[in-house]
Amino acid sequence: MITRRSKYAIRAILVLARHRHEGALSVDAIAREDDLPRKFLEAIMLDLKVAGIVQATRGKHGGYSLLRSPSRITVGQVIRAAQGPIAPAPCVSATAYGVCEDCRSEAACSVRPVLMAVREAISRVIDLKSVEALARETEALGREAVADFHI
Repeated sequence: MITRRSKYAIRAILVLARHRHEGALSVDAIAREDDLPRKFLEAIMLDLKVAGIVQATRGKHGGYSLLRSPSRITVGQVIRAAQGPIAPAPCVSATAYGVCEDCRSEAACSVRPVLMAVREAISRVIDLKSVEALARETEALGREAVADFHI
């Protein structure tokens, strides 16, 4: 499941992508632009910094900015930085493998194949979608919503 934390992280990254040529943005500015809870966003931005997705600048004009081009950041990287592994069960995680507590034998598990397929399907989507592509898509959706509203 994609958590609220991950959704907020994606929304914050999209704000930074839109303003990438304007310098660093404060947490307050990011929170105001996309109506995100400031306190929660502070913790998320630290996780994104540790993951090497954003950089923090101190000082009067400080804040956060993308460390790489939005075309080189995937939605999957943002989600994993915000919430950790995306696998539906530990036994199918590519990055945080673990044995399921209620499983007698991984080899004989009748549920594992479908869990593996779910993980692979999710990974294919989020690891191939760049922040730049998502920004273009959300911008287009916004224009359509405005056009529909005015009709």
